[in-house]
Amino acid sequence: MLLIRYSSKEEKEERQKKLAKPPDSPDSPLKPKYKAEDLRKAVDYAIAVTDTTERRLAQRAGLHPEAYSGHSFRRGGATTAFRLQVQDSLIQAHGDWASECYKLYCDLNESQRLILPSAMAAGAAAVTTAFQARQ
Repeated sequence: MLLIRYSSKEEKEERQKKLAKPPDSPDSPLKPKYKAEDLRKAVDYAIAVTDTTERRLAQRAGLHPEAYSGHSFRRGGATTAFRLQVQDSLIQAHGDWASECYKLYCDLNESQRLILPSAMAAGAAAVTTAFQARQ
């Protein structure tokens, strides 16, 4: 929601006239400041810088730099937060995910992967013991 405070009736009328103009009009307040292709170039540059920096850091750490990209931070951040039991909504908000697709990046570690099979085995053993006790 946008709230606009006017100091006079004339100012309000002038602003309403400008807002009524199409966004591509030269004096429209809704006209984008930058062209879409310029923004795309800026985003591409930022990604390239991030990827280059991350690969340099990986190489310094003795890792294979070609295995890392800017996306590694996003996925790794989601996985780390998940493993630390950070609330789902915070992981989603921090990663700026509109959907729940971030859950695809929440990898379980070895001990987390064993929780369900261990619980199933314990449950099966309890059922077997109870069944055998009845006979």
